[in-house]
Amino acid sequence: MIGRKEEGSGWEVWFDWQGKATNESFVRLHDVPKLGAIRFLGGGFDDRGVAKLKNLPDLHLLVLFSEGLTDKCLESIVQLKGLKKLDLSYARLTGRGLKKLKELPKLERLYLYNARFEDRDAEALTAIKSLTILDLPMNLSSRMIDRLRKALPRTQVQQRK
Repeated sequence: MIGRKEEGSGWEVWFDWQGKATNESFVRLHDVPKLGAIRFLGGGFDDRGVAKLKNLPDLHLLVLFSEGLTDKCLESIVQLKGLKKLDLSYARLTGRGLKKLKELPKLERLYLYNARFEDRDAEALTAIKSLTILDLPMNLSSRMIDRLRKALPRTQVQQRK
């Protein structure tokens, strides 16, 4: 579904895909003018699909639910410099990939609540000082959550299943 949302004096396009997507579902999105938000909620795609997201200067919201995503997708995502909200629930990530997220200067909200990574990987998140909300998986230790809260005092750090 493609919708249109009024934003201030202009407008922007939101792309919302509820069903199962494929890597080809991403192909034409770079041709959509004023694309402000993309949500793929049904899985079925992987890093190769995300690599097709290019030249989207107005994109500020990206939600990608897929177990097929790994650190490789972050190489493409960090090129989307206007992102303010990123949700990568269900992705399989490491500290090496998470470290790349500090390259998103406007990133305020990061949702990783069903992503798969460990305490040692979460340490990389301490470098993302722009965050106001950080939503993390339940498998992280309370010690790591405390460490993140101290390193990111302006950030609401929370966990959920």
